[in-house]
Amino acid sequence: MASLKKGQGPVMTGVIGNIVVARRKNTIYHRRRPVVNPDNISVGQRAQHLRMKVASPFVVSMQDVLYFTFNDPARSASPYNLALGHVMSNALVGEYPNYSIRYESVSISTGQLPPPVNAAAETYRVNNTHAIRFTWEMIPHVGMSSPHDGAILVAYHANTSYCYSSIDDARRADQEGLLELPNLTGEEVHTWLGFVSAKGNRFSPSVYTGKLIL
Repeated sequence: MASLKKGQGPVMTGVIGNIVVARRKNTIYHRRRPVVNPDNISVGQRAQHLRMKVASPFVVSMQDVLYFTFNDPARSASPYNLALGHVMSNALVGEYPNYSIRYESVSISTGQLPPPVNAAAETYRVNNTHAIRFTWEMIPHVGMSSPHDGAILVAYHANTSYCYSSIDDARRADQEGLLELPNLTGEEVHTWLGFVSAKGNRFSPSVYTGKLIL
C-alpha cells in the first residue's frame, strides 16, 4: 500500500480500476483491490449469492409497493433490505442451485391493521380493458381498522417481471376495487390485497388472492 501526504498535489479519492484511493486524516492511501478466488468461495456463500440473485430482481420490480409498505422509520434498514429479507426468509423455495419464489408466501404489506376479510380476486373487463376486481368484507370496529383505510391492490406479471398496483384508490368501506391492466390476454398474474391507514403510516398484513389467467 502506497501513501501520499496531503499537500503534494490534488488527489482524487475513489476506485480507479483495481486501485482504491482513500484519504485518512492528512494522508492519501493507494491500495490494490483484493482479488477474489472463486475456488475459495464456499457452497454456502454461493447459495446465498444465488438466493439474492433470485430475490432481488423481484423486490426491485415490486418497488412501487414494497418500498412504501416496508418503509419503517423505527428500523435502520432500508425498505429494500427489509423487503429483500422478507422474501428470502419466507418465500424462496428449492435447493441450491435451483431456487424460485413461492408467490403465495410473499407479503406485500405487514403491520397492525386488521387484514382483509374474505378477500378474493377475479378477472374483469372495463370498457374492453383488462382489469382485476378485488373484493373483501368490511367488518366495522375491529382493532385499528377504519372505513377510510386505503386498499393496496397488486398484480405481478412474472413473464415480464412487472408489477401493476393501485394504492388508496379504493377504501376499506368500498368492499371492492378495480385494478386495470394492459392487454395481457392469456397471461398469468399473481395478486395480493392489503390496507394502509389514511395517514399512510400503518399497514395490514396482506392476503394472497390467487393466480389468475387473464
